[in-house]
Amino acid sequence: SVLITINTQPLTQAVADGAVLSLVADAIATPPGDASVLTYQWQKKSGRRWVNVGVDTPTYDVAVVTTDDAGDYRVKINSTNGASEVISDTATVTVTV
Repeated sequence: SVLITINTQPLTQAVADGAVLSLVADAIATPPGDASVLTYQWQKKSGRRWVNVGVDTPTYDVAVVTTDDAGDYRVKINSTNGASEVISDTATVTVTV
C-alpha cells in the first residue's frame, strides 16, 4: 500500500501587516514507483472547525497579509491512488501591526 510522509511541516510564524505570508509543506508518497499524485488542501481554523482555503499546491501564499489572516492553518494531503490521508501539524500565524 501507498504511504504519504510529510517531510516539511508548515511553520508557525509572525508576519507584518501588508507583508507576504507563505506556508510550505513537502510530502512524498512511497513507494514512489507507482506514479501517485499528491493533492493538497490547505485549511484555516474557524471556531471549532477547519475551513478550506487556498488551492491544490504544497504552498499556501497570501500576497498582502491583513489581520484577518492571523490564525491556525494546516494542510490535508491525499494521493490519487488511495493512500490514507495525512494532516500536517498546525502552524499558527500572527500578524504584527
